[in-house]
Amino acid sequence: MALPYGLTVDWLKRTFLFGVDLTNDEGDPYPDGLFELCIEGAAERIETELGIKLSLRTITDELHDITVGDWRRAYQFQTKHGPLRSIQKLEFKQGDFPGVTIPNNWCYIRHENMGLVEIIAGQGSIQRTSEFFATFGPSQVFDFLGWHIDSRRAGYLRVSYTAGFDGTTYPIPAEIKMAIGHLASMLPLDTAGDLIAGAGIASYSTTMDGLSESVSTTSSATNSGYGARILSYQNQLKANMAGLKKRYLGPQVAVL
Repeated sequence: MALPYGLTVDWLKRTFLFGVDLTNDEGDPYPDGLFELCIEGAAERIETELGIKLSLRTITDELHDITVGDWRRAYQFQTKHGPLRSIQKLEFKQGDFPGVTIPNNWCYIRHENMGLVEIIAGQGSIQRTSEFFATFGPSQVFDFLGWHIDSRRAGYLRVSYTAGFDGTTYPIPAEIKMAIGHLASMLPLDTAGDLIAGAGIASYSTTMDGLSESVSTTSSATNSGYGARILSYQNQLKANMAGLKKRYLGPQVAVL
């Protein structure tokens, strides 16, 4: 994936790696590819854990199971990706038969971040396809809209929608940037900590004419030069992710 909006190598260095010597033993700077890979990997992990898209994406024909008897006056479901920006199409579809499209004005986005959608039958009519009704009968749809059948329909609901951030109208929130930055910093900090006094050296001593000097690059039990900062970032990331999961995942909507 491409680097998310505004999350550049320079941003990572200035914000999360400030004060860290990012050069090897010969004084050569770490390649930008190292930082880019770390940012991309962190972004993908955050997307997966929060169920979000960091760039604006269109998801087509996402399948959802439904239990018809759960619908009385309204029906709720949760998209698999967020934040939900708009719904392009919502339909009931059985197998390879043409579907029954639900009017857009029946669909209400109740919570953008969580992708929570509510379907409320209102004005307008559903698009009917003769093949669908001839095969399954109108009760398959109208019992869903009208309250009779109590059974599960696997993959009966299909939704096409747009979700994610675009960097302008929908900028990436600071909390998500913080999570990506903390996670992306781990490998550079680990590598830089190993090279403070030379590769694999945590301490050294010199002796000359009876005088000796000892230098230790870290007091960490892990012998990592930036172990304290890594632990701090890990703790901050854990606390931040707990809040983000409440915001973007929330209570999972499941029909059992």
